Amino acid sequence: MENKVKNSTKFLILIMLFFCFFVCGCKNGNEKFFSVTESEKIERLSTENSEQLAKIVSPAIVGIESAKGTTASIGSGVSVKSGGYVLTNYHVVSNNGKITLYLHDGKTCEAIMIYSNPDLDLAVLKANYEIPYLTINDEDVFVGQVVFAVGTPVALQFKHTFTKGIVSATNRKINIELVNSNVNVMENLIQHDASINSGNSGGPLLNVYGEVVGINTLKITNAEGMGFAIGAKVFKNIISNL
Repeated sequence: MENKVKNSTKFLILIMLFFCFFVCGCKNGNEKFFSVTESEKIERLSTENSEQLAKIVSPAIVGIESAKGTTASIGSGVSVKSGGYVLTNYHVVSNNGKITLYLHDGKTCEAIMIYSNPDLDLAVLKANYEIPYLTINDEDVFVGQVVFAVGTPVALQFKHTFTKGIVSATNRKINIELVNSNVNVMENLIQHDASINSGNSGGPLLNVYGEVVGINTLKITNAEGMGFAIGAKVFKNIISNL
């Protein structure tokens, strides 16, 4: 009987040690990111006002640098959930480099990737900073609807560039040829003519009320005014389930 008690005690001690090691190990790696639990929500604008929109939504939009070795990938992102959760394109951070976010006020903060989906070209980052966030609007967009693209075209010095356009088409399907000669099919894309360039990837497509209706992902390089965004219906549930 005494041996059984000793064995049971040893087993419980081992379980407790394992639990402590697991919890402490997790906290040591990502404690500074997950200690940030809240941030301010930027409310929907009540009327159409381009100047007011640009001023109000800017704190929620970030430039992104994913640096690995001597190379770096530059892109954009938008905060879409309380606690510093930033949505961007997967291809912006696919190099698994050190992620730095460039904020509207000139400050920077770090982030880690907590969700990725190469097929959808979406990734979610967790920042160690309280970044205000925007509302996701997954209602159907319509041809002719005014939209704004916000991002970091070409280089970080041009972060928080706003461009205006209209929705040119909906439910577009694009075949993307990958480096390994495979083809990735992207569906339900929003086509628009707001000017976007390399570095706009991952930045938001906004409606006139400052709500996120899409994430800019690519453009036709040999044509003018043919940009494409992933519609909010694709990623709203992903964000809700975080």
